[in-house]
Amino acid sequence: MHIIHPDNIPEMEIALAKRGIPVAEMCRMASVAETTWGRWKRKEVSPTFRSWDPVATAFLQQRWFG
Repeated sequence: MHIIHPDNIPEMEIALAKRGIPVAEMCRMASVAETTWGRWKRKEVSPTFRSWDPVATAFLQQRWFG
């Protein structure tokens, strides 16, 4: 099982870029606004499990199956 944590956002963006997948696409899949992603990335706010879980799921789907 892979655990994706908000602290891994920079690495997640690198992995997505290597696959040619825009962060915006992953955000759409997870129903999360890009502005929210940016606030998490800048550590202005922390995501709740409820808001982060769809992001982690979308990331894993894009990374391994996208």
